[in-house]
Amino acid sequence: VASAGVVYMSYPLFVVLLARLLVGQRISARAAVGAVLVLGGAALVNTPGAIAPD
Repeated sequence: VASAGVVYMSYPLFVVLLARLLVGQRISARAAVGAVLVLGGAALVNTPGAIAPD
């Protein structure tokens, strides 16, 4: 379930990549940093014991 949560919460990353591939939209530095932060946050939240160890 945890890995599915990371995939689910990483949709902004996929939107940025698909916008580049399908529409040709340029990826700004802000969008790239935001997508990486979202992916990192999703991984942190879904990692057991990362926030509050047992």
